[in-house]
This record gives sequence, C-alpha cells and structure tokens, in this order.
Amino acid sequence: VQRRYPQLTHSPLLRLAPRWAWLVLVAAPLLAVLDIIRLYHAYPAIRRYPHAALGMAWGKLAWYVGAVEGWCAHP
Repeated sequence: VQRRYPQLTHSPLLRLAPRWAWLVLVAAPLLAVLDIIRLYHAYPAIRRYPHAALGMAWGKLAWYVGAVEGWCAHP
C-alpha cells in the first residue's frame, strides 16, 4: 500500500529524530484523528463512509506505534 499510495501512508511527523519517538507515542491518538480528517478532506469519496473513521483511526494509531517501534529497533 505504501508504494502504491504514498500519500495515504505518509506523515511529516515521522521525519522527527528517533529521540523524539516518545512524543509521537504520546501524541499518536491526536495524530491519528488529524490524519483521518486530512484524508476525509483530501478524498471526498470516502465521506460516504463516516462509519469507517473509527477503524481508520485504529489503523493509523497502530501505524504510528509500529513506526516508533521501528525507530527503536533500528535507530
């Protein structure tokens, strides 16, 4: 998915140095919500599925946690 749709899996906050990983973890719920708002704004077609927002938020939250784990495993 990341190769085919990089705009859906990219977050500018992941450019932060690994030493700020704790900050990303603390802010992950808010970041996930902001990402969902950005996606609903950028892709009007998905607005027909507001019930999918909760699942998308869980997925984005897991993505942030996985990114931080990757940072910690490979600094």
